[in-house]
Amino acid sequence: DTRDWRRLQPAQIENRFAALAKEMQRPANRLYPENLRRKDEDTSEFRGLMAAVAMGTLQACSEGAYWAPRAEDAASVECKNVRLPASHAIITTPDLSKFESREAASEHLSVSAESICLDVCHEEASKPGLPRVGLVRFVPMGDARHNTLPVGDFREANLLLRSTFLKALQDMQKQLHADPTDLLQSGAVICTSDVTILRGPIEEGAKWLTDPTRIEVLTVALLRQP
Repeated sequence: DTRDWRRLQPAQIENRFAALAKEMQRPANRLYPENLRRKDEDTSEFRGLMAAVAMGTLQACSEGAYWAPRAEDAASVECKNVRLPASHAIITTPDLSKFESREAASEHLSVSAESICLDVCHEEASKPGLPRVGLVRFVPMGDARHNTLPVGDFREANLLLRSTFLKALQDMQKQLHADPTDLLQSGAVICTSDVTILRGPIEEGAKWLTDPTRIEVLTVALLRQP
């Protein structure tokens, strides 16, 4: 396929996503609705839509550029020099005694069931001073599927569809000189730096961002049943 999927219009993505999502709406006054499962043709189309978004993101990585907020628009800005992410394994526990704590730093913990992690990271990384932002990604221990794109669930695939982390997964074994699944199972943490958030929410058309931000992703394996 030689098509440039970076040029896929956000309006097309948003409209098609809305149409497919409507099929999954729960009907009123139905305890056991019959349409909570997608039809085969809807599932295939949904996966195709997610794959098209993923291809556009990968092409932005390979070409090092994209047009924001969309291609073929006179007002669009060409964003160049998209960095490629790099991964390394942290095998031993670092000695933190050598580092001085920041007395002025304040601790704050907030929990939200509504916010998407990637959106929160983008918001934090956009603040003045360019703060260093890390996203912890938990994967099932021993399950190699963590290295693949879960096109069936756009929420789970947000990090891969909207950032350069999908490219990081493709290059991870080569950069680590080892199987990522084996490293994670041994207790290592995989740190991926220079992960760039390129796109907005999928349900809003995955618009290309004029102000991309960079974060670090820390991948940790957990037992399914501790």
